Amino acid sequence: MTSCVVVEHVSKKYNGKKAVNDLSFEIKRGEIFSLLGPNGAGKSTLIRMMTGLIQPDSGQIRMNGEQVLPFKKEVKRYFSFLPETMSLYPNLTAGETLRFFSRLQRIPRHRCEEVLDVVGLLGFKDKKIGGFSKGMRQRLGLAVALLDEAPLLILDEPTSGLDPYWSSRFKEIIRRKKREGISVLFASHDLYEVESLADRIAILNEGKLYYLGTLDGLKARHPTEIRIRVRFEVPQDPDGLSRELGVAVNRMGDWAELICRREEKVRILRSLEKGGRKLADLHIHETTLEEIYRTISGRAPSPQMDKL
Repeated sequence: MTSCVVVEHVSKKYNGKKAVNDLSFEIKRGEIFSLLGPNGAGKSTLIRMMTGLIQPDSGQIRMNGEQVLPFKKEVKRYFSFLPETMSLYPNLTAGETLRFFSRLQRIPRHRCEEVLDVVGLLGFKDKKIGGFSKGMRQRLGLAVALLDEAPLLILDEPTSGLDPYWSSRFKEIIRRKKREGISVLFASHDLYEVESLADRIAILNEGKLYYLGTLDGLKARHPTEIRIRVRFEVPQDPDGLSRELGVAVNRMGDWAELICRREEKVRILRSLEKGGRKLADLHIHETTLEEIYRTISGRAPSPQMDKL
């Protein structure tokens, strides 16, 4: 899989403090790639450099093999961008807004109604944006970003203000873009969203790259306990189970909770029904991205800067 974006040794300072410190990574074609990190980690600064809004102090960014910086308008055809806060004219209707952006980018007018339909705003195309809720304005911003079908979609906190239904619909839209071969870069504080969408993640802290890779790779790097809760048809002695299986076992009412390492899970599950034991119910709790993220955030110094 070839790269859609290459970031090489990019750095940026504000008031003598490095907001982005020697970052390097690639985004592959057709990949959903997520940026994670606390406020002040450098996510928005990086996105602003990638979209040409600010210049880095050093380093280079390439899209489709072409250098982004210094920014050239020709590069704009390679990406669409939804900022965290999008300025929209309140006295324009949704339809007028889409037609305005379509004229700027020389996009066929029929695309306006297509993308309004995708984000559920076709029925509001003649309504002024000033009367829209925050979630509706966010969906309109997504419609603008979807207009030109660029090979890279860059989204900064894309589900901010969306209700659960539209957060779920947003994920469907992003997965569809991936199937169409479009790369997606999104920054988010919603860890469940990242866990359910991203092929790879980059975790930033204080401008540095803490981790780059898959979620499974991150879990392997931060091994934690897996908790298997099981209810047998005939209650079992927890001490006997512990001796037999070689793991800690706690009694929790009618349930037994087995605590093991990730690599022991399959062995434990295969052993549970040996000796005539029959399971009535079973639940497995594995480490989530949120738990790992809390571990990382607790380990790293908390940035004193506001979001950059």
